[in-house]
Amino acid sequence: MAALNLRAPQGLSLKQSINDRAPRSNARVVRVARQAPRLMAVKIAAKQVTPKVDVTVRPAANFADLRAAAGVRVSCFNLYPEDRSEYSKQNHRKLKLDQESNVLERKMTGAEPGYDKTKVLCYLALTPQPEDAELTTELMEEVDPSCKIPQDGDTPVQLCLGSLDLNICDRFPSESLQPAVFNAGEEGRAFIANVCVAPGARRQKIADKMMDVVKEYCYTNNIRDLYVHVVPSNKAAVALYKKAGFVMEREETADFAYCRDRERRMLLLFQCITEENKEEEKKESLGPERSAYI
Repeated sequence: MAALNLRAPQGLSLKQSINDRAPRSNARVVRVARQAPRLMAVKIAAKQVTPKVDVTVRPAANFADLRAAAGVRVSCFNLYPEDRSEYSKQNHRKLKLDQESNVLERKMTGAEPGYDKTKVLCYLALTPQPEDAELTTELMEEVDPSCKIPQDGDTPVQLCLGSLDLNICDRFPSESLQPAVFNAGEEGRAFIANVCVAPGARRQKIADKMMDVVKEYCYTNNIRDLYVHVVPSNKAAVALYKKAGFVMEREETADFAYCRDRERRMLLLFQCITEENKEEEKKESLGPERSAYI
């Protein structure tokens, strides 16, 4: 049998050249291992891309709408430990769903204590149920099935992906942090509450769309001051309201919140009616020819 001709690379002995291969191989393994988490994260991120949907925002018209809004809120506002069984979660969600929908109905009819002088509008962000079953499953992730609104005539089955309440009153019931001064006159005030978006439909500006509809309602109905309460630790909500044009009006002190065993709150304000947009509306009503003389 012919002898193997092992030749070392120039400048290295045979022993050095053979032993030198192992570190290079190990280095490649280490490099691949270091890249694995990043590659895995890219794959996971690709799977978690939020499906794009178009939503329509409108006020609730019946109890089925209220129950759909309550379903979104129960899913967003109730978190469970990892060891909680699915059966236990479903039972608790059903209990909270019944409570939330009934309280919401009482608020809107003025039967809830403190809401007899408050007009409550519950807004829903709706989208037709997609034909793609996988897309429907993604949108309804961790959301109660009651968020589906049944077909009504020509209107197909709809998914409720977001909700908020608009409370039109001088003082928001059950809130200790109230506006400093009420501006008397024709313009009133309103308070936003219970803003939420289904987990599977976030990062699609659904909350922004609901805000725009509410601000338009306030402007049309001569409501100047629009308020919202928020805690500083809820950075996503704070960023949402600041982006929408809300500014700080008041905030609780740390001592005040500590005595009530809760996080301190801020009261943010958006002025829906200003002298500027009143002037713009006047010019539009007069038309381009007459507005040139103002």
